[in-house]
Amino acid sequence: MTAPQEDEEDDYNDDDFEDYDEDFEEDEDGEEPPPPPEPLAAPISAKKAPWALISLEELDLGEQLARGAMGAVHAGYWRGMPVAAKRLHDTSHAALAKIEQELLVHSDLRHPRVVTLHGAKLTPPGCCIVMERCECSLFQRLHARGGQDLERRALVHMALQVAQGMAFLHSRSPAVVHRDLKSHNVLIDLHGDCKLCDFGLVNMKEVTAGTPNYMAPELFLSKPYSTPVDVFAFGVLLNEMFAREVPWDGYGPMDIKEQVVGGERPQVPRTMPRLCETLLRKLWHQQPSLRPKFEQVIGTLETVEESLPLGASLQCSRQYVDTLDSFASVRLNRSI
Repeated sequence: MTAPQEDEEDDYNDDDFEDYDEDFEEDEDGEEPPPPPEPLAAPISAKKAPWALISLEELDLGEQLARGAMGAVHAGYWRGMPVAAKRLHDTSHAALAKIEQELLVHSDLRHPRVVTLHGAKLTPPGCCIVMERCECSLFQRLHARGGQDLERRALVHMALQVAQGMAFLHSRSPAVVHRDLKSHNVLIDLHGDCKLCDFGLVNMKEVTAGTPNYMAPELFLSKPYSTPVDVFAFGVLLNEMFAREVPWDGYGPMDIKEQVVGGERPQVPRTMPRLCETLLRKLWHQQPSLRPKFEQVIGTLETVEESLPLGASLQCSRQYVDTLDSFASVRLNRSI
């Protein structure tokens, strides 16, 4: 795997999807912002953790793939399996407690459409997280060179795989609401299949935390929410896949809020199959109760895929390795 050059930048970078974690300004109705989150719980002991305890000594680490404030990601092997290993730099109590909460969610999600968490070590020194190695993110696949080699059937197939993963999350009891579904948080594995990652917002009580480009109206308005917010985000993602454009590119968070709450949506490209466009209108409907379930979405996308001719390969070049936190894809850095 070729390591990216640190002094090079993609046409789109993580700032295009900057998480807006501060409360939105008080609106004209005088709505008060939500209360601050509760204090972090104390970390669980290594013996009670529901994941394998993996030390750095057990890893055969290779080239460094990326680096950031939270740590460095290396390609490597663990027990003969290709993995992405992140060595954590920030090992403060607060940072490790946040990571632990995400891993507690992730470790319970075993599915072909979810990136596999192999294990971690969250007690200093030598803190690390080990996950299955993937080729790139969907964001990179779409926007590096515009994703011009992806034909419509390939795009529908990728969307179908994402919908399958989301259907699994929503089938859990209680349902797992991702809240940050976006092209950065869908990885393409070594076999070309799409998988979900980054579960850092699942237990987040701050309603307005997340990525504004994909947020549903009810989140912008700090209203009660459930699984339909993920359906809305999937609609934005589906449109992004066919448009090959970052949703709401150039808009600030408050501008996006105004547009979405007012009923506006990104422009739908003419290349989208008609049945997909009909589905899209339902996915990002203003009313959460009128958005379909992912089981229905899967059925529609299967029908669309069968009706289209065979398209391009889903394999992606190794030069499209994503940045640090979207490669290993646990939510360790809120910058994506």
